[in-house]
Amino acid sequence: DDGPAWLARARDRLRDDCARAPRIEELARIAGVHPVVFARTFRRRYGRSPAEYLRECRLELAARLLRDRRLSLRMVAARAGFVDQSHLTRSFRRVLGCTPGDYRR
Repeated sequence: DDGPAWLARARDRLRDDCARAPRIEELARIAGVHPVVFARTFRRRYGRSPAEYLRECRLELAARLLRDRRLSLRMVAARAGFVDQSHLTRSFRRVLGCTPGDYRR
């Protein structure tokens, strides 16, 4: 069960648009609830904040993009919504324990 339909809709929007990083206010508007209600309900239902979920989605997107060897690490970082390649590398290392280059190999 994904919980209320409004919450699943907003979570899907966050996942599908993770590179752009929709703001809490935008997601709450989509859901039709106050931003505080949205954030609290999201954390309770999914066990993490919307920002934490966003970071996970971005890393998953980056991992998928790394499979395409034609894309430079800089391009992967930009397409996955990271500020730059070093931001991607730090996030990747912190969460996955390796660099994007290591992961690609």
